[in-house]
Amino acid sequence: MVGVATDITEQKRQARRHKEGRQLYRTLLDQSPNGVIIIQDGEIQFVNERLCELTGQSTTELLGHSFTKIIAPDYHDLVKSRYRKRLAGEQPPNNYEIEITTADDQCRVIDLHVSKIQYEGQPAVLATLNDVTEIRQHERQLESIKQEYESVVEHVEETLFLLEDEAGLTVKQLGDSAAAADESDDPLAAISDTRLEEAYHDCIERNEKVTYTTADESGRHTWEVMLTPIAIEGTVDRVAGTVRNVTEEQRREGLQEIIIDISSGLIDASKEEVDSRIETALERIGEYEEADRSYVFEFSADGSVMDNTHEWCAPGVDSQRSELQDLDTGDFSWFIPKVLDQETVTVPDADSFLRGHTPPANAAVRRH
Repeated sequence: MVGVATDITEQKRQARRHKEGRQLYRTLLDQSPNGVIIIQDGEIQFVNERLCELTGQSTTELLGHSFTKIIAPDYHDLVKSRYRKRLAGEQPPNNYEIEITTADDQCRVIDLHVSKIQYEGQPAVLATLNDVTEIRQHERQLESIKQEYESVVEHVEETLFLLEDEAGLTVKQLGDSAAAADESDDPLAAISDTRLEEAYHDCIERNEKVTYTTADESGRHTWEVMLTPIAIEGTVDRVAGTVRNVTEEQRREGLQEIIIDISSGLIDASKEEVDSRIETALERIGEYEEADRSYVFEFSADGSVMDNTHEWCAPGVDSQRSELQDLDTGDFSWFIPKVLDQETVTVPDADSFLRGHTPPANAAVRRH
């Protein structure tokens, strides 16, 4: 009897290590948070548990089938083309987005990472699939909110800004605004003072809105400032603000108060007091409007003539009352109807206005 003995201990050890390595590899892939798929000869040769979860299909339903089974139809041509190019040695993109179709006909957005490997001794493609559906939905929502915000900022009358205290209070304007003619026309420049800083800290400490008004150094504008705290996880760390020009609004309110006061005074006036109260009224209106003169004209019964019956002049301004008597209203034929219709008429050149029958080219008319 002749016998041959071969020591296969090392071979068995290597086979065991190979098997253990495959099991470990499979375990690691199954624990991956991303779907993993291996494609060879156009067919699915391996899938991990996460990919089964993504597609809603079992391993049995996937293995041996074309990889296009899980790809959304709109992406079939793209994925197949890049698969062929990769196996042919070309370098198509390794990372791109596609959509897959689940067992219940839902589409999921996938961030795909692809590489060429050797599987069972033959060329294959390994792909990892990261589901980014919710991320993309969130991004679209944010983009929609951003567009709505930009639309609001573009059309809102107030200037919007953020206040942050990082090594000193900083003001950041939200949205674009036209360049100011000078600093006094710039609301953010006008309100950037100690009062803003005090209001900011007051808003932070009280965790509630703070509103105040302030005037710029020139006195030309009055601004209403509203600060609103922004709380993140219960902690206020910044403040949103709006600033609105309320100059005209306050002027109208002030003028309305004067008119009411004057009206009350005239109603209660005796015959002897009427003239003095009219002159007082003209003085108050003239000073409020920062005018040189304010007048009252009286029309004749037939409306053909008008006389300046009362006049107030600012200090240093000469009276013209004596020269404004017995005026022919026909010389102001374009002007009188507008006044009677309670329109405001602005005449930049008084001399040309008094000389002519037609309005100056740059006269402005505004209806009350």
